[in-house]
Amino acid sequence: MKTVLSRQPWFVLLLPLFFVFHGFANNFHYLSLVDVLPLAGMYVAASLLVYFIFRLLLRNNIRAGLFTAFLMGFFFFFGFLFDTLKAYAPYRWMYRYSVLLISFFSISIFLFIILRNSKRSFSQTVFYINLLLICYLLFDTGTILYKGVFNPNANEKITASGPGRIPDGKPKPDIYFLLFDEYAGDIALRQWLSYDNAFNSSFLRSKGFFVAKAPLSNYKFTAFSMASMLNMDYISWYSENKVPKREELVNCGTMVKYNEVTKFLEANGYEIVNNSIFDINKHPAHINQRFLPVNTRLISEETLIYRLSVHFEWWFSKQPVLKRLLPVESREDAVTNIERVIDITMKEPSRKSGRPKFIYSHFMVPHLPTYFDSTGKRLPESFQTYSPYLKVHYDRYINNLQFANYLIRKMVTHIQQQTNN
Repeated sequence: MKTVLSRQPWFVLLLPLFFVFHGFANNFHYLSLVDVLPLAGMYVAASLLVYFIFRLLLRNNIRAGLFTAFLMGFFFFFGFLFDTLKAYAPYRWMYRYSVLLISFFSISIFLFIILRNSKRSFSQTVFYINLLLICYLLFDTGTILYKGVFNPNANEKITASGPGRIPDGKPKPDIYFLLFDEYAGDIALRQWLSYDNAFNSSFLRSKGFFVAKAPLSNYKFTAFSMASMLNMDYISWYSENKVPKREELVNCGTMVKYNEVTKFLEANGYEIVNNSIFDINKHPAHINQRFLPVNTRLISEETLIYRLSVHFEWWFSKQPVLKRLLPVESREDAVTNIERVIDITMKEPSRKSGRPKFIYSHFMVPHLPTYFDSTGKRLPESFQTYSPYLKVHYDRYINNLQFANYLIRKMVTHIQQQTNN
């Protein structure tokens, strides 16, 4: 056994498998094996490609494997390194991308020279790394099996259970839940943007809607608001004065997925139509996605390339090849998603169904950036560019608000006409 583990760099394969399955074990109730297998295959292929390239340069299996492990280790665990330094480093420059990347390239060159000139066999190092990763994989496999056997439905327990029943004979009308993200109230618009939105509020009141005079959000982030709203309850563990952790945002996504409103309505015969940015149990979000499931970002967001693509999205989104390969939402993706939600929502009233319908459509307007003018026509890409001037952002938000008002009037009128109010 020791001979087998000390003579070959099996860790070239074990390292990407450990990275993926450790992430799977930690996020078991948010992922499936079908989700993570393509990710594992992609990372194993990338690791093997790097290994064979340096096998040609170093002309030795062990040395090529060790150098590959160093490169891929930095790639896989960059997020952990960055977050740790950001939390505990005494100086901000220590976790700047420029410092980290220059240090990485410097160490890589130094290590390459050492490995190329060294006469050592590194058998003990290879044995230790192989054995360590095998132990880690066995532990994570045990964790996955335990969670799958003894706690398979933990994510459903985040919310309450026991949907009620609409009494027989009571009407079950179609319900349209149209959410316009980052839509400010009338008082905030007058106070901060000097904009009078009374016309749109008056329109909604004339159509029978209740419009709050002084609306106030309980949460600063959409995920928290939707988790609370769709469960008709406050989030007990929410802390207003801190930036939410990834685990908290994931919990919000789970609360939305297994929410009480859609469970109640489905138990009472409603068809759930999900045109939102969130997954709902048995009704996934119909948005443009990359070739990897969105949930795998719980794992891949720790990698170097993911962190770079987020931090420098403004540059990656302009590269035709890279934006197709990397987790970067291009301008065209964002525009297409908005237009698609508008189109299918407008078609929904004329679609016949044997059951009452609950339609949840989530529009990323007036949320910035700006893609359309006030009548829905596409704007040139220059309107999306960053500006250091706050007034520019205010003007763009007002433009988006006017577009949202246009959609509200158009959709409300159309839906009421098609459904007899």
